[in-house]
Amino acid sequence: MKNVEFRKIFGFIPVPIFWTEKTLKDWQGGYSVGFFCVIRPKYRERGDEGIVQHELTHCKQFYKRFPLHGLLYRFNDTYRMNAECEAYAVQLKNYPE
Repeated sequence: MKNVEFRKIFGFIPVPIFWTEKTLKDWQGGYSVGFFCVIRPKYRERGDEGIVQHELTHCKQFYKRFPLHGLLYRFNDTYRMNAECEAYAVQLKNYPE
């Protein structure tokens, strides 16, 4: 399928990326849920590697802190902020400007 792409994290775990507008809120560019990501197709068309790496970072966090990551992300504001800061730091490394 052209709307699904697989990327590896940790060198061997395949993560499906679904390129779609469906399930995304207006303000979202993408999101990840555990072992998969959903990202707007416009970011693939632009070649925006930053948002891809941002969402893949969340998948890495899921695997590193399994099975607690989802609960901590949802209910612990400090944990969520730290997770987002880590993901945005990775994202920013992919933008030359």
